[in-house]
Amino acid sequence: MKNLDASITYRANGATDADAKTVKLQQGTDFVAGTGTIGNATTGYRCRNYEEGIAITTGENGKVYFGLDADTRKTIDNAAKNW
Repeated sequence: MKNLDASITYRANGATDADAKTVKLQQGTDFVAGTGTIGNATTGYRCRNYEEGIAITTGENGKVYFGLDADTRKTIDNAAKNW
């Protein structure tokens, strides 16, 4: 395949061009499982929620994170404790 050094732009939830990230085709994107995702300042910046309860963030080098927002995570944790 030719031109793997070209870059592609990626974003979460219609982020603005200024907030979009790029990655080289050779490297590709890397979908990463969140760890109780409520936004992680060291691996990515917080994008707006696609719908209530779901948080999607993008990081450097093609990483996209999917997880729960803080309120949803708290509700589920409380329900599990009270089961």
